[in-house]
Amino acid sequence: MQEVRRFLWKYYFDHPADEIVVSSPHLSVVDFFLSKRTTRIGLTARQFIGELDYDLLNPLKDFSPQAQTALQRVEAAEHKAKDQEIFLAWLTNSIPLEGPHGRVMSVSRRIELAQFCYERRKAFFVACPAMAVEVSLTTDRARDRSRNPTRSDGPDASHTVMALSYCDIFFTRDRHQGNSAGAVRRMLKGLSLAYVCVEPKQLSKLLQTGVSTIT
Repeated sequence: MQEVRRFLWKYYFDHPADEIVVSSPHLSVVDFFLSKRTTRIGLTARQFIGELDYDLLNPLKDFSPQAQTALQRVEAAEHKAKDQEIFLAWLTNSIPLEGPHGRVMSVSRRIELAQFCYERRKAFFVACPAMAVEVSLTTDRARDRSRNPTRSDGPDASHTVMALSYCDIFFTRDRHQGNSAGAVRRMLKGLSLAYVCVEPKQLSKLLQTGVSTIT
């Protein structure tokens, strides 16, 4: 959401945008991105976890494997034909609700902004690395029609997206996750993404080069 906001502020509104907050020692910052006006100042990890509704979250874990299974069945030509429809549906939830001056934007304006991003996909994905990684990761996973998606694929994808986009090294002992991350790096050669390693020896070698951010 921060990436999309920054892109629109710069290319559509010609308005200064805040720097992206990649990490923060304050959990309230995360709560702000999720809840906006109902942000809880001084939120603790214990409080955050204690207030989670697991009965609501557990069914959501099935969405990722269901989506991957559906994509594995779609032929490339059909997927290409629906590229715009998929892009707009995927992006809509990341379009800011308010404009650069704090005024709520209409539904039609938000649709217009999503279309603006689609028409400038190349610049959009350069400016929004996490969005580019998510699309490429989804594409790579859909290619493997022999694999049976699992409930852990959703969280694994989230970790992969953030690590590749904003870290120097992505270290995982999950071989499938590592292979997918490596495929995304090859697909997005023009972006500066994290190094991927799946073995401690690889990690040690990378650290000796002076790389300090580890995920």
